[in-house]
Amino acid sequence: MYFIVYRIARAASGTVKLLAADLFIQETSQIDFSCCYYTGSRIDCSCMNYGLDTFGRPLRFSVLVGTESAKLKGGDRIIGKWQPVPREWPASSVRTLSEEFLNCSTDAQSVLHFTAKYGPLSDPFRPARSFEFALADWKEEQRKKALWWDMFAQFVNLPKATIIAPAIIEAVPRDQFQIGRTGLTFQCANLLHFMSLEIAALPVERLRRCQREGCTQRFVAHDLREIYCSELCKTKERNRAKLRYWEAHKPEILAERKKERLRARRRKKNVTRKTR
Repeated sequence: MYFIVYRIARAASGTVKLLAADLFIQETSQIDFSCCYYTGSRIDCSCMNYGLDTFGRPLRFSVLVGTESAKLKGGDRIIGKWQPVPREWPASSVRTLSEEFLNCSTDAQSVLHFTAKYGPLSDPFRPARSFEFALADWKEEQRKKALWWDMFAQFVNLPKATIIAPAIIEAVPRDQFQIGRTGLTFQCANLLHFMSLEIAALPVERLRRCQREGCTQRFVAHDLREIYCSELCKTKERNRAKLRYWEAHKPEILAERKKERLRARRRKKNVTRKTR
């Protein structure tokens, strides 16, 4: 079993602020929260300080993906077949799976492309087995995951006095821990469960929505100063800001340019007279 404990800080005024979220693993079936205590800077669980938990081991999340085929059926459903041999996600990708999913267009061809690349959302990987789902269900799951992203993202903007309860994400059938020499891997049963954990584990201050007007892309900010999802959006918004400034100050700018041209002509005349 695993759970997330949010670190909080209490100011002199008594307000509480969310700092970060820690994922803990408890390998027994029961977790005793009676030994949790508040230290003033974070919440600690003394039950994590014995046995196997005294040795830190890297933890990563993964999910099996890969389809052999996928195609539209009747215009409102997608059918396909899993690959005989899966591949593990993430491998080496700059974008998270959640970004790929949430920013995918909802037209049939885009959903088909996503499915062909990764697989169905709720079905666990079954080698060479068939799958089928409705496009409407896919769109509804995307809507829910967008709300899940936005819920975590808005934690940054909540009043300092707000106390945030821990986010509990329960395991689902076919989830499994893989214990290796170099660390632990929690392999999720399906894409939806993986993305729920992925979003919850990301630092809330890095969960962003593009600030360009008309763009709804969600992205993970690698630099906390980033407010646009791409260089293209950044350039478009810069150009739009320049256009707004031009429209608001056009008379003054044109008048100043006219004055500058007159000054340039006078300087040229003065230079011509001196050379004679």
